[in-house]
Parts: sequence; C-alpha cells; structure tokens
Amino acid sequence: MTIAQEWTPDMLRTLMQQQIDSLQTLMTQQVSDLRTMLDERYATQTRAVDAAFLAQSTAMATALTAAKQAVETALQAQEKAVDKAEAAAEKRFDAFRLESDMQIRAQGEKQDTDSARLSDRLNKLELRLTSRLDLDQGQATGTTDASALHRIAIAQGWAIAGVVVAMIAAVVSLAILVTHP
Repeated sequence: MTIAQEWTPDMLRTLMQQQIDSLQTLMTQQVSDLRTMLDERYATQTRAVDAAFLAQSTAMATALTAAKQAVETALQAQEKAVDKAEAAAEKRFDAFRLESDMQIRAQGEKQDTDSARLSDRLNKLELRLTSRLDLDQGQATGTTDASALHRIAIAQGWAIAGVVVAMIAAVVSLAILVTHP
C-alpha cells in the first residue's frame, strides 16, 4: 500500500484545518503580544513627555521669579539713589542760604549807600546760585536717569540670561528624558 492510499481527502482536510487553526492561534497571540508591547511603550513615552513638560514649567517659573527679583532690586537701588541725590541737593541749598544770610548780616552794618550796592550784588549772587542749582539739579537728574536706565538694562540682561538658562535646562532635561526612558 502507498502513502497516497493511506490518506483520504477528509483526513487531509482535517490535518489542514488543524494546521490553519494552529497558525491562526499563533498569529492571534503574536498580535496580542505586539499590542501589549506597544501599549507599554506608549505609556512609558507619555510619562517621559509629562516629566519633560514638568521640568520645563519648573525651569520657566524659576527664571521668571529670578527676573522679577532682579527688576525689583534694580528699582529699589534706583529709589535709594534718587533719595540720596535729593538729600545732597538740599544740604547744598541750606549751606548756600546760610552763607547768604551771614553775608547779609555783615553788610547790614554798613552805610545805606553800600546796602543798595550790596542788594544788587546779592541779587546777582542769588541768580548765579539759582542757575547753578538748576544746572546741578539738571545734571543730577540726568545722572540719575542715566544710572536708572543702566540699572534697568542690567536687570533686563539678567532676566534674559535667566530665561536662556531656563530654556537650556529644559532642553537638557528633555534630552536626558528622551535618551534614558
């Protein structure tokens, strides 16, 4: 008897159906395993991206706080400088006034003819002092304004540097998270 005589069509059909069922079960299991693996990878990557966004948000908040603090410090320094300049101008004016009063008392003891000349001289002196005070005040205001602008420029530079550092930190954090899941 030959091999062909031993196998009937029903037997071959049954054998083929068993192999098809076996392959179908195997394929279903492999697809299920792949789907599970992809779901796990997706969850891991989602956690990594969430961590990167959190790190970036934290870095930006830190940079913003540092920038605000730098601006506040610059403004406080500017206010102190203005107060000092005003106090110094007031002291100078008081000294000029005191000197003028002393000169008037000394001249008051002289004759009436000298007092007219003295009055004219004092008016001229007062005009010069007022002009000088105006010049000094203008110079102090200009110096204060220039100093304030310089301080603000420095504060802005620090703020920009803080933002740049925060962005670099965020990029580095993101790179670390992406390369080491």
